[in-house]
Amino acid sequence: MSKPLHVQIIPRARALIEDEDHWCRGGLARDKFGVSVLPTDSEARRRCAFGALIAAAHEATGDMRQAYEFAILAMGSTRGAAALVTVNDTEGHAAALALLDEAMAGS
Repeated sequence: MSKPLHVQIIPRARALIEDEDHWCRGGLARDKFGVSVLPTDSEARRRCAFGALIAAAHEATGDMRQAYEFAILAMGSTRGAAALVTVNDTEGHAAALALLDEAMAGS
C-alpha cells in the first residue's frame, strides 16, 4: 500500500533544502538575487523548509491550493506547519531538517 501524498512529499522537500545553499529563512523562497518568490517559481533557488514542502507537493499535484494543503498535512504528525516555520527561521537549517526527519519518522 502506498503512502498518502502528504507523507510522500516530505523526503522530496528535505532533498530540496538538504544543501544549505538551497535553504533560506525569513521567506518561503528566494531567487538567485535573494528576492522573495513563490516556492513553486522556476526561479526559486533557496527555500525554507515549509516552502520546500509546498514545492514538493506542487511537483506532485500541479495545483497551488492543494500544494499548500498537503504541506500543512505533512507536518500534522509533528508540531505542525507553524512550528516548522518558526524552527526554520529561529533555530536554523539543521533544526529544520531535524523537524522534517521527525515528520518522516512519525508518518
